[in-house]
Amino acid sequence: MAYGPHTADSRSAIARAYYFLEKAENFTSTQIDDSEAHLEAAVIFGRTALHRLQTKYENRPGWKAWWDSLLADASVDFFRRERNVILKEGPSKFGRNAWAGGIGGAGGIGEGGAGGIGGAPALAKYFYYYDDYQTPATETVRKHLPVIARYVRDAEKKFGQPAS
Repeated sequence: MAYGPHTADSRSAIARAYYFLEKAENFTSTQIDDSEAHLEAAVIFGRTALHRLQTKYENRPGWKAWWDSLLADASVDFFRRERNVILKEGPSKFGRNAWAGGIGGAGGIGEGGAGGIGGAPALAKYFYYYDDYQTPATETVRKHLPVIARYVRDAEKKFGQPAS
């Protein structure tokens, strides 16, 4: 996603979530703390997008039913759960891959390839996962974020008109 001039859209929670996610995906394996912090920021802003909708539209007719319909959605649940851990408990509880120096040659995960320390992938994103050690945590967030973006667009279309 390209980031152009500073606009209201570039400051939206969704834009910020994508911004931090893209940063998290590109840190090297020697920058895992930076990658982790940016990944957590992407999660927080993904959830923030829904909170901002609620603040803006909760008094509109039909809001409650629409909002309640989201609660069973896997992507909404993912951002709710993960954001709550980060803000209320501590660091994200994603899993962490480890590599033993020289074993397995190319790093063995995704497209990361060798190049990191001890045969690990060159990119930090391959160190973290949520459900499956072969799926980087950044890919999990990238899978769920477009769903949240669609809900934001839907809410703005449905509830964005002036209240009657």
